[in-house]
Amino acid sequence: MANIIEFTQAINPSTGEKLDGVYHDDSEETINAKILSVQEAFQDYSKKRDSERAIFLRAVFHELILDKKKIVQRCMLETENFNGP
Repeated sequence: MANIIEFTQAINPSTGEKLDGVYHDDSEETINAKILSVQEAFQDYSKKRDSERAIFLRAVFHELILDKKKIVQRCMLETENFNGP
C-alpha cells in the first residue's frame, strides 16, 4: 500500500480565503518521534551554561525580529476577527 501524504492549508476565517503554504499532516508515530527528539534536545540544552543559553536565545530573538512583520501579518490573517469586537 502506498503512503498517502496529507496536507492542511490555513484559511482566513473571516473570508474563507485559502492562505499561501501548506502544512504536512504527520502520523501519530511521526509526531511521537518528534516529541522524543525535542525532549532529548532539551536535555542537552538544559546542561548548557547560562552564557551559552544566552547566545542561543539572542540568536532566536534576532531571527524573530527580522521576520516580525511577516509573522504579525500571518497571525492577523489566521485570526477570526482582527478588526476587534
